[in-house]
Amino acid sequence: MTRFINEKARQLSIELEKLAGKEKAGIWLDLAHRVSRPVRKKAEVNLYSLSVAAAKNAGKTIVVPGKVLATGVAGAKIEVACLSCSAAARQKIVKAGGKVLSIKQLAAAKPEAGKMVIIA
Repeated sequence: MTRFINEKARQLSIELEKLAGKEKAGIWLDLAHRVSRPVRKKAEVNLYSLSVAAAKNAGKTIVVPGKVLATGVAGAKIEVACLSCSAAARQKIVKAGGKVLSIKQLAAAKPEAGKMVIIA
């Protein structure tokens, strides 16, 4: 059986594994493994869950190794890094004063491991 692999996700996974080696931070390796999962096992997180996570982890970037969906309200300023984001979710986050990044942009910024939380 041939397994179809999303080339972008594969490249991102490789980049994150390299970053994990350089930074000596396990969060990047964990994220690399989650990004390389099959589509049916990737996270789908709604805005309500993000708002709850952001309230518990104030000042941290919420990382979603999957898709952010628009169900719920972005009540506070949320910084989210994700593989993909629905247009409605992006609009709600930005309207609330938040920020939506791709995981690749997050990796380029190289934030400290303690300032990120993976939600999956």
